Amino acid sequence: MSHSLALEESNTTLHLLEDLNLAINEARLVRRIMDMRNQAGNIESTIGPSIRTQRLRDEVKRLENHLVFIRNRQSEKESQK
Repeated sequence: MSHSLALEESNTTLHLLEDLNLAINEARLVRRIMDMRNQAGNIESTIGPSIRTQRLRDEVKRLENHLVFIRNRQSEKESQK
C-alpha cells in the first residue's frame, strides 16, 4: 500500500468518524428535547403552568437553537465535500 493511499484512507476514516459524532450528538439532543417537552406537558397537565415548566421550556428553546447550530455545521461540512 502506498503512503498516499494510507493517508487518504486515514482522512476518509477521520471524516466518517466526525460525521458519526455529529449524528450521535444530534440524536441525543433531539431525544433530550422530546423528553423535556414531555416533562413540561405532564407537569402542566397536572398542576398547570409553573416556574419549573417555564424553565423546562426555556431550556428546550436553548437546546433547539443548539440543534440548529449542529445541523448547520453538518450542512456546511457536506457542502464542502
